[in-house]
This record gives sequence, C-alpha cells and structure tokens, in this order.
Amino acid sequence: MFSNSVEQEVAAVAGVPLSQTAQNTLGLDLVRDVLLGKLPRQGAIDLLTIATRQYSKRQRTWFKKVTALSTLPVDSDTEPSELVTEITALFK
Repeated sequence: MFSNSVEQEVAAVAGVPLSQTAQNTLGLDLVRDVLLGKLPRQGAIDLLTIATRQYSKRQRTWFKKVTALSTLPVDSDTEPSELVTEITALFK
C-alpha cells in the first residue's frame, strides 16, 4: 500500500463523504493518522501489517466453517485452463 502511493490516494479523498464500507477499509485510519502527523509512517506500516495478518486469520477461520467451499491448489505453474477444468468438474 505505502509503496503504491496510498498516502496520496487518502489525501485526495480528504473531506469527501465516504460510505460506511469505504470508511471501514483496512488501514484507512492509520494512513489518515500519518497524514495528520499523529503516527510515523513506519509505525503505520507495522500496525497495518499486524492488522492485515489478523484480518487474514479471521477470513481463514470463517472459510473453515463454510462447508460448501472447496479449495483449489494453485501455484505459479498452474495454468488457467487447469483451473477451468477443475472448477467445471465441481459443478458436474
């Protein structure tokens, strides 16, 4: 995020009314605090790293409970056509 100009993006929407969903964006408050000088940039990066890991853990926990989902092993060598074949087979 920080290496891709997130600070400029957040600054650009300062004062613009955001939906509740947009306001809940992970890290938005941290970036705002950096822009306001309340938090050093590296501190925000560290906190965002922790928050991202926690969010990921919550997602993994949630997905474990959803029995209708299937996992597909994918790596850098997996061809899209292989995935199409596997997904299609799930619906037969």
